[in-house]
Amino acid sequence: MLTRALAAVGLYGVVGYGVARRSREIGIREALGADGPRVVQLLVAGGLKRLVLVAGSGRRSLSWGPSCWAACCSRSTRSTR
Repeated sequence: MLTRALAAVGLYGVVGYGVARRSREIGIREALGADGPRVVQLLVAGGLKRLVLVAGSGRRSLSWGPSCWAACCSRSTRSTR
């Protein structure tokens, strides 16, 4: 439960940071006539792209890590005669 809460707080912070960085762009888009839902759609799409990228890299490291660790351990326990 604690890990999920920490993950949610971290995700909120990352999204908030991204919105703060893009606040000038958001203002310009709205000044040029973009409606609110379209701006929100752009922000959500950017967040989903990051989420898919991070989830894919995390899944890859989870599948790669244990096999690499097992290979390293098996090499270190072999005798060197």
